[in-house]
Amino acid sequence: MMKIPVDIESLMHKQPGTFFRENANGAQQKLIALGVSENTEVFAFLSVYKMPLVSGGNSLEELMDISEPSEDMRRVTEFAWENYQLPRDIIVLTSCEGEGFYGLSLSSGEVFDINLNTLQGDISGQGKWNSFFVFIKWFLT
Repeated sequence: MMKIPVDIESLMHKQPGTFFRENANGAQQKLIALGVSENTEVFAFLSVYKMPLVSGGNSLEELMDISEPSEDMRRVTEFAWENYQLPRDIIVLTSCEGEGFYGLSLSSGEVFDINLNTLQGDISGQGKWNSFFVFIKWFLT
């Protein structure tokens, strides 16, 4: 499994509350069922840390979890696949309750800032962040 960079671990240790996952295997099985490969950054991160996680300042969004305490990531991703025609290559990292969300491409590893009104345009180019770790570092600072 991929290693989480030390600077991201340090940022996570500064977060309030307890974010260490107690059941890594359960989260990993749910990630695999959603189509997330074991050798990806998001797999490594969500194997160690549980959500929800509120941003450190760059965003007002909350990252959803794949397993305990809830399966919001799977539920919202499947909703977006069915109702917004989001490509099955993208999983949703934050809720779709506002006018948009952050989505992770499973094939490229890029993270997109997606507006529901311009969805196809937002995902047709490059992601705003070229990797999940780059995104999470931005998210936490």
